[in-house]
Amino acid sequence: MPRRCFLDNGLVGNAIVAEGTHRQPTDHWARVTFASAHCVPATGASVIDNIAGLPGPGRRVLTGVLTDDGTDDPATCPTRFAFIPTTRGRVLDAGWTGVAHGAQIVSASKVTLAVSGCAGTAPSCGVCTLGGPVLNPNAVP
Repeated sequence: MPRRCFLDNGLVGNAIVAEGTHRQPTDHWARVTFASAHCVPATGASVIDNIAGLPGPGRRVLTGVLTDDGTDDPATCPTRFAFIPTTRGRVLDAGWTGVAHGAQIVSASKVTLAVSGCAGTAPSCGVCTLGGPVLNPNAVP
């Protein structure tokens, strides 16, 4: 029988926390932290799975700079966001044994997302739909 990802059986008080942050962009940029808690699947190699505790919970925390393509027109919402991770605060924790915790994540790699369907109007724009990733202009393959 396959092992469950989260081994606490839903006990009250047990938690895996991944906390992100954001600020209202100023002059089309903001410092943000993306975070997620998720299940890391087994690799299929029993030695690795047993040592790392896979399948098991995973946590990613990634800090970086978010920029938008908004104009200086206060009535215009952005159509794209670009995220570039910085070297501070990047972490990948995989499994429950602690062997694979604190792994480094590649920094300075740009990801661009399309922005559409904003619920509000500029300058705050409200909740928007993100799609992508989309091709970065001038990207070198």
